Amino acid sequence: MAIIKILDEHIANQIAAGEVVERPSSVVKELVENSIDAGATRIDVSVEEGGLQLIRVKDNGSGIADDDAENAFLRHATSKIQTGKDLFSIRSLGFRGEALPSIAAVAKVELVTSTESSGLGRRLVIEGGAIKSYEPAQSMQGTEITVRELFYNTPARLKYMKTIQTELGHISDLIYRLALSYPSIAFTLKHNEHTLLQTIGNGDLLQVIASVYGVQTAKGMLQVKGEHLDFEVQGYIGKPELTRSNRNAMSWMINGRYVRSFPLNQAILRAYHTFLPINRYPMLVLHVTMHPSLVDVNVHPAKLEVRFSKEAELCAFIEETVKQLLHKQRLIPEAAPKKAKVRTYVEQAELQWEAAETIAANQEKQLKPMGALVIESDPSSATQLAEEDREQSRSNAETSHQPNVQRQPERTGKWNQPAATEMSRVAPEALQPPNESVIDSIALSGSVEQKKTEQQQLQEIGRKNEDELAVAASADQVAIKSAESTSSNEDAVDSPAKFKQTVDHELIPSTSYDAEKSSIASGQEERERVRETSPSYGSRNAGSSNTSAYSDPYSNAKQQAGQAAVKAGAEKWKEWLTEEGSTDNAALPKFPALSYIGQLHGTYLIASNEEGLYLIDQHAAHERINYEYYFERFGKPVEASQELLLPITLEFTPADAERIRSRMHLLEQVGVVMEPFGGQTFLVRSHPYWFPKGEETDIIQEMTDWVLSEKAPDIAKLREASATMCSCKASIKANQRLTAAEAETLFVRLGTCRQPFTCPHGRPIVIRFTTYDLEKMFKRVM
Repeated sequence: MAIIKILDEHIANQIAAGEVVERPSSVVKELVENSIDAGATRIDVSVEEGGLQLIRVKDNGSGIADDDAENAFLRHATSKIQTGKDLFSIRSLGFRGEALPSIAAVAKVELVTSTESSGLGRRLVIEGGAIKSYEPAQSMQGTEITVRELFYNTPARLKYMKTIQTELGHISDLIYRLALSYPSIAFTLKHNEHTLLQTIGNGDLLQVIASVYGVQTAKGMLQVKGEHLDFEVQGYIGKPELTRSNRNAMSWMINGRYVRSFPLNQAILRAYHTFLPINRYPMLVLHVTMHPSLVDVNVHPAKLEVRFSKEAELCAFIEETVKQLLHKQRLIPEAAPKKAKVRTYVEQAELQWEAAETIAANQEKQLKPMGALVIESDPSSATQLAEEDREQSRSNAETSHQPNVQRQPERTGKWNQPAATEMSRVAPEALQPPNESVIDSIALSGSVEQKKTEQQQLQEIGRKNEDELAVAASADQVAIKSAESTSSNEDAVDSPAKFKQTVDHELIPSTSYDAEKSSIASGQEERERVRETSPSYGSRNAGSSNTSAYSDPYSNAKQQAGQAAVKAGAEKWKEWLTEEGSTDNAALPKFPALSYIGQLHGTYLIASNEEGLYLIDQHAAHERINYEYYFERFGKPVEASQELLLPITLEFTPADAERIRSRMHLLEQVGVVMEPFGGQTFLVRSHPYWFPKGEETDIIQEMTDWVLSEKAPDIAKLREASATMCSCKASIKANQRLTAAEAETLFVRLGTCRQPFTCPHGRPIVIRFTTYDLEKMFKRVM
């Protein structure tokens, strides 16, 4: 007896509905896509109870003819394709002919449609896949489909539906994507008669982004346009500060169809590299247009996944287009003032009972900086000043949250040194990575005697390091005094009273940017004059003559040995101080010219210009400078590799030891030469000389850990990861005090970077408070 039987049509439709209709959002998707294919310019979607009770989609499209209304609910009935060749040139959103019969099999459906503008149409009612009535009805041109009681005849499916809010969230997300895909269509979404989304359909994609994500988000978007032989991309991408914790805000539209594509997402992440913090993802809405034969949409019934015949070319094109756009922008995030939060009555009542002494005590604890500057001339005066501050804090308890702004220029030389636990202050020369003028001259000469002479010279520079730092510090102080002599408020601080008056005056914004700029320039000239007359100036420049090679590491001009290199570097440095820059950086986004003000909490540098106030993260800025330096150095590490008298010993687990043996060639390509030393032990015989001093072992250990952790490591990724490791360890840290000269040097060198706005980890370097924002904070602008 035969046990295989053919299922009847009703059961077959219910089974097929399980593939197409997963939840209410699936119904909305199929109906709205049909409306788009019908040429509608307005689509209204109404749902009730998350779509489980009612889904209504109404459009003004072409409508359905009288003799096609019943056929539309038959399985595999469609008007989108006619032959098998049409599958290779699909331009419509729907083509399977499965949506309407699948929906009708598990719900009560009512169709009202008309192809004429006279008001005459037809009305079709289907319940559970069976036609109940088909009659004339009054209708304007277009189609209106109402779906009631979804899954009423399949209680098992209804049992596994989520909450109303969850189902509504899926529907909302779907309509948002469709609105972004078709900005020329006016969409309206209502839930229980409450409007959730409404677009005007004027074709402006940025207005749709504002409707979906908000006006502030739309202001932070960058327009993208690019053309290729086979592709065309246009749309918007978010600035690096507009990030999300997942990829849900990355919207791809391929020929008008919203899809999810892992390769395209990876191309975007590569383009945003070093612009994004770890585990953050950008926002984007990109429309990619190509010939239908280059994309296969017949992969999954939901049609959310596609395959590209030229995937590698498409990814490379998008990556390059986005990367070029980002590198042309001045990506300085603005710090807009936040709206004040209204306190509750309970919080206000509690504040009334808090004693003024408690507030003052907390104020002292909060405002006391690490390594606070005190007056050295008279300890009793310092105590008196502290008492005055306490009295002032008690009388003004409500102003306890004042920023701790410290003026860094040492006018009188009477500041105490930071505490022993703090990191020592560095000279301006320490703000640049190790230079290689000596090594370059060795390579040019090729003489053994010359090598010995230069190595001895390098050792001599190291022995004189402390004396040189002292000379540089004195030069900085003299220069700063000369620069500040032009200002009427730069008097010596001899008493606490004068000190308070000076600080109060410094907090007043300068009214002349040009005057500040000229004073800084005169200070630079004075520093150069003092250094030239100092005994160690010649030896210092002999060891650090390659300043230009560092500051512009992308120049291909070869440096000459000896004094010629020193002279060229000095001339180039003068050009940077006058902000003329180099020709290599002409096409890059210009870093703003800044006037240094002071340092906040030993971590953030405060600067200003005519556009507003700037906060600069000193560690992130120095890290970016070092990153670009080390990235270039790792491009030619073999030339700079030096053998070690005492090899570095590394030990691994048995499994890691086997893997490191097979990947040692990668480390050799970046200048780290290792060899097995028996068992699980390896010896590092040589590494580049410009590794940060004292951090060589840690850096090599991190490099080996990275090589072991990667599934498919390559030299490009290792070069980049190694540059990031070195730059982080070689950079100045937080709570490290800088003088005005050091801060100005940092600004100048940051301005010569290719990408001076984010650190290698994607964190912002500069944040701007515009003049308008400051005026709003002080209520000068209402």
